[in-house]
Formats: sequence, structure tokens, C-alpha cells
Amino acid sequence: ITIWEERKVFGSRGQLLKEEFAGKHVGNGKHSGVKVLDRTFSSHSLRRNSTGDALDKIVSSYQMLYGGQIDEDAILSRCKNAISSVDKLDKEIGGDLNP
Repeated sequence: ITIWEERKVFGSRGQLLKEEFAGKHVGNGKHSGVKVLDRTFSSHSLRRNSTGDALDKIVSSYQMLYGGQIDEDAILSRCKNAISSVDKLDKEIGGDLNP
């Protein structure tokens, strides 16, 4: 998250995103006008655990940045593609991402 701030990846919204990922909320205890999705994962085989919580954070942060309704399947697909790309890069350079 710190590198996002250094590179100003999210501009003025970076602080809100950082607080959202860290689980902290500024101001009056609300999400500063940000709507958090109230959804069930009936179409997904995900259960409410740490993986589900991480997915919730990704989805709510994405919604915060871009506003409006979002396509959860498209976001999940993009995340899987990103992970796959990182894994492929790791194999190509022969590195080990795990300490």
C-alpha cells in the first residue's frame, strides 16, 4: 500500500483505499459517502472466510474507485488473470515469491 502512495497510483483516493484495506474508517465512522455492497455469494462457491473478506475488500474498493454497479464475475476474472500473470512471470524469471 505504501508504494501506491509513493507512486500516487490512485491520486487523491489513495488514502481512502488505504484505510479501506487496513480496515480503518476516518471521519464519523462511516465510509465517507462510499456505498459498500450488500451481497451474497449465491452464484459463487465462496464462503465467508478470510478469502471472502479479501474479495469483499477488493470489490468494495473497486466500487469506491469507479462508482456504480459492478460485475463481480468480471472483477474476479481480472484478479485471477493478474495472479496468473504474476505466476507466469515468476516461473519465467525463476524467482520464488515466497520468503
